[in-house]
Amino acid sequence: MKIDKALQKRLIAINKNYEETVPVFRIRQRDLKELMKETISLAKKFAEDHGLSAARYSVVQKDKKHIILLPEGAKVKLYPLSGAVIASRGWPPFHNIISPDAEKIDYSQFADKAQKVIERLSLIREDKNEDLRFERLWKLKASGITRDGRQGNVALTRVVSASRRYLAGLPVWGRASVFVQLAAKNQVDSFGIDWRRVHDDPFDKAFTIDPAEGAKKVLEELQTMLPDKTLTLEEFEPEFFSMGYFSLPKNRAQTVMQPTWVARLKARGMTSTSHLIVVPATSTPYEPICRISESPLTEEMRRE
Repeated sequence: MKIDKALQKRLIAINKNYEETVPVFRIRQRDLKELMKETISLAKKFAEDHGLSAARYSVVQKDKKHIILLPEGAKVKLYPLSGAVIASRGWPPFHNIISPDAEKIDYSQFADKAQKVIERLSLIREDKNEDLRFERLWKLKASGITRDGRQGNVALTRVVSASRRYLAGLPVWGRASVFVQLAAKNQVDSFGIDWRRVHDDPFDKAFTIDPAEGAKKVLEELQTMLPDKTLTLEEFEPEFFSMGYFSLPKNRAQTVMQPTWVARLKARGMTSTSHLIVVPATSTPYEPICRISESPLTEEMRRE
């Protein structure tokens, strides 16, 4: 399969986190009973944090998830295949907005506020060889237009803090490892955890392919989208290229944390979209990686 050398060279130039050898970890395969017990305990903490009755809850199963229903519309969703959890207070978007004027807010405080929520609710348990690092903030804003066409003040409705898990010093790409969405008065509107727990000690040390070979694999995967045309910098602009582990989408089972190359390429043109490509960073993968349909949150993305 022919790939464009200039596009490969651009990818290689922006590579990050390359390691010649990387430990490989087995993911703990936890049964539903253990996951539910842990999630119900977390749901009770979430309810108590909002002054709700933690004793009042019910559990329903829908599609591939279990939903813990709490008072006043609050809920916590568990995705058993991955162990991922997403909690929501159930407020409408404009309930408990942070400020009617987004320009008057000091945003430097929100990362610390989110960290306090993580600690207060015990959202994660860092095991051996891993830690959680703040990555970025999102601002959710809203504004109205007057009858004569003037834009009103821009209100700040929510702030989302996203953090990334690092395992053996390498980032675990995929969805945010932990996110906390804050409303007025530091109240938690929602949070999410994507943290496939691994055994403490690696079962192997993998020799990885270098950035040039990784970029080649990425572009070969990208090329399958248009096999009759060699894709060039005229069609795609590389935005991100990093070695790391990868957590598959929340409804996908996974058995190992193996080294991968993760690339994000933006399509040029009127309908520009970004394509996420994940390929094994070893000559022989420990587990197949099928095409990924979700984009990772990366520190390379523009901060607002």
